[in-house]
Amino acid sequence: MHRRRSLVFLLAVAVFAVSTGCGRLRSAPTEANLERAMLSGDWQRVMGIAKSWHEHYPIDVVPAFLLWEATFRLGDIDGYSRARHLLDGVGQASFLAVEPLGHWARALTARHPDSAVAWQVAAQALWRSESHDDAMAAASTAVRLGPKDWASWEIRSGVRMNEGDYAGAEADLYRATALGPDSALLRVLRSIAYCALKRYDQALSEANKAVEMAPKAASTYAARGHCYVLMGQPRRAMADLSHAIELDPEETSVYGLRSEAYQALGDYGSALADKSEEVRLLPYALEPRTDRAELLDKTGDQQGAAGEYRDVLSRLDGAREAKAYDLRARAHAGLGQLSQEQADLTELICLEPRPAEAYARRLQVDASLGDLAQAVEDATHYIDLRPDAPKGYSARGALYLALGDYRRALADSTHIIETDRGVQAVGAYCSRGVAYEMEGEKDLAKRDFDEAERRAPGRTHRVVEEDRQYVLRLRTLAKARSR
Repeated sequence: MHRRRSLVFLLAVAVFAVSTGCGRLRSAPTEANLERAMLSGDWQRVMGIAKSWHEHYPIDVVPAFLLWEATFRLGDIDGYSRARHLLDGVGQASFLAVEPLGHWARALTARHPDSAVAWQVAAQALWRSESHDDAMAAASTAVRLGPKDWASWEIRSGVRMNEGDYAGAEADLYRATALGPDSALLRVLRSIAYCALKRYDQALSEANKAVEMAPKAASTYAARGHCYVLMGQPRRAMADLSHAIELDPEETSVYGLRSEAYQALGDYGSALADKSEEVRLLPYALEPRTDRAELLDKTGDQQGAAGEYRDVLSRLDGAREAKAYDLRARAHAGLGQLSQEQADLTELICLEPRPAEAYARRLQVDASLGDLAQAVEDATHYIDLRPDAPKGYSARGALYLALGDYRRALADSTHIIETDRGVQAVGAYCSRGVAYEMEGEKDLAKRDFDEAERRAPGRTHRVVEEDRQYVLRLRTLAKARSR
């Protein structure tokens, strides 16, 4: 299932995503008052400024950032969650109105060079403006100026996670946990962080503690339901997510998560209903609309899906942010416009600091266009970025089979078998068996097929046949391209 909501994104801007969006503050006195309140810790005042500003400029991203930050500092766990999703929606609605956030961040730190809070805020602003190296430098400065402030470590953890430095992110998260207040909201944020690190047991433990601390907060059950979704336990997820909706029917994030749980159960009609509710609650957001288009397609409403995709593309016209290219590529994919999808993914790869998933998506487009050599190159880039992920080796192995490079195909399947003891190894035995079969090594092929059957009785024949058909399809596409 395509991950519609990047966990890295949620963490990277989870703590101090303040004031960095659609334009400068509307007056110098307002800006001065905001900075004074923010740096002195008067978050009630920040909240008041943000609410007034948002009322006058509802699709301005700056007050959305301020609301998010203030609710976090005030410990309003459900208010924080709503503000986070408001920010997602307004940010996507304002792609064309967002001026470079780095200018604001650098001006803020120039005015307050000795303030850890200023550098914390700047780190998030620079990350949001896709100045990734500068964001890391700002986060490290915040740590140097505020080593006993849990927020400094939490922010740098998020930036490191976004950069793919998971070991460093976990180390910083540990320091933040040791220094930070024991609040339900921080437990939720750390649960999200551990999910991003694929430490699901720790994520679930943090979510359980959040539920114990705030049993009437929808967001705590949403966090635990989120863990269960990622752990492949959709029925448990459904129980928590449905209870979260009972507690707060306006909690937007829960509908998207429950939609994913429904999809895992194969109930696309209910998934579509939840996604439509998320769209209703976030009318400006384009990501839920793109998700809904995919669900319309799965439920047989191709005309409705096409209309939704076209609407998303029209709203993204001219946008140049990474998220815009991501959504645009998905819309082009839904409309079957492979060349346009490929072009958007290429732009996304240039903008993302660790574009592993963009390479994974582009290699599928390359293969569909019959460009198997480029697909192999993209698979190799993915493996370089995610050496522990089996799917890169699996994809490249299939491409090598289609190209007739059996030795390399065998090597990729063998790597999965030697490093994965789960379901991926079963598929790798099937793939390696097909490679042996195509190479004429029938005894070795039978040995691998038998091992796959021993590990997963009743599945081998279907998987092997799917592998053979996929390789034949790739070869057909490559021949069509060469004509």
